[in-house]
Amino acid sequence: MLLDHMHDRWDLEDTPDTEAKVLTIAKVRSRGWRSTLSSTYKAYKTDAARLANLPEDLQPEEWEWMIEYFGTDLKFHERSQKNTDSRKKQKTKRRTGSKSYSQVSFEKRNPETGEEPDCITLWELTHTKNGTWSNTESHDVYDKACEEVKNKDTETQGPLSDEQRHNIFQTT
Repeated sequence: MLLDHMHDRWDLEDTPDTEAKVLTIAKVRSRGWRSTLSSTYKAYKTDAARLANLPEDLQPEEWEWMIEYFGTDLKFHERSQKNTDSRKKQKTKRRTGSKSYSQVSFEKRNPETGEEPDCITLWELTHTKNGTWSNTESHDVYDKACEEVKNKDTETQGPLSDEQRHNIFQTT
């Protein structure tokens, strides 16, 4: 149904690759939309308050269903709690929001060679904004990795390969 609608609305190539791309984009957008609705749900303490604050892109019956889903679905609650617990354990903080490491790496590649940044540079790109680190822990990881690379460079009397730098970073 979604794919038929997409083909009717836009002149898209009818190939498995196009279908996969459309479904991937739809999945990401749906997840983001559901996350926004979940945040709206959590912003109010009672179902009455939630019902009184209908998101503008939903019909009342859709919002009622979502309130029921967020309030009673056991699988949703388990996943939500697991994600909350995982976020609390994270010591470093990224500055790129929902943008993936691979997307940042792709965007920051060398325009002439197409070479993407190494993992240590990527760490800096994703954990700083305007030269300011997101937190001390993120800066410490970077400093430690740079120090380890510098020590290995001295030991081997030459520059390390990207793979060697990557391995050092992964063990830091």
